[in-house]
Amino acid sequence: MSQVKKIKADHSLIRQHILENPEIVTSDPDVLIALGKHFKQEFGENVIDLRDMAIKKAEKELNAMHERTKTFRHILTENYDGAIRIINFLSLLVEAEDHDHLFFLMLTKAPQTLDVDYLRFIQITGKSLPPPLVDTRNQTIKNMTQGKFSKFLGKDTAELYDNKIVLRSVVVGDPNVYGNVADDIQSEAIIDLSLDSHFDYTLTFLVLASTQPFKFEDGMETDLLEKLGIAFVRIVQSLLKK
Repeated sequence: MSQVKKIKADHSLIRQHILENPEIVTSDPDVLIALGKHFKQEFGENVIDLRDMAIKKAEKELNAMHERTKTFRHILTENYDGAIRIINFLSLLVEAEDHDHLFFLMLTKAPQTLDVDYLRFIQITGKSLPPPLVDTRNQTIKNMTQGKFSKFLGKDTAELYDNKIVLRSVVVGDPNVYGNVADDIQSEAIIDLSLDSHFDYTLTFLVLASTQPFKFEDGMETDLLEKLGIAFVRIVQSLLKK
């Protein structure tokens, strides 16, 4: 077996380079361990313990790996819990016999199933617009003009029509949407129900509202909410056919 050929180098230049760039040594556990094997106790306590440095470096990397794993598990758990809540929500709604029953469930049992405080089904109405999709009296249903709805969305109008979902924290809810509980609203998710290309309900929106300020906020994943919106539209569509 051939031996590794040693490369001749100017030790003074290497030493100077390491002094100017100590991270070459301190950031490499293998180098630290190799240096630690040649550590001499007679150099005294003032000499850096390279073995200890290597151990601490390894511990730091393990701790970082542990934090990444913990974060990954937290995300998986949240996604799993969210998916289960949505399945339970949809399972509840498919029991509805008609629209009255559907929106009664959305007013009473559905918020707790989804782990939110309030649900709203918004229909855009106006003289030049088609009649509301659902003609049912229920606190969950809010008929709004385009102007009032745009005021409710504010600066998020373009995002909703582009991305179909808006998540945001709010200082106070809109009384036109939440009535006398508007002051309690701290965050909300607004879903454009034209998500499903088969049922282009561009004038209807589902709103999930919470009294917790960071329940919904910009930057959160929206995949599960998108699936919720699509499934909700299909439930409404099935009831319209009855």
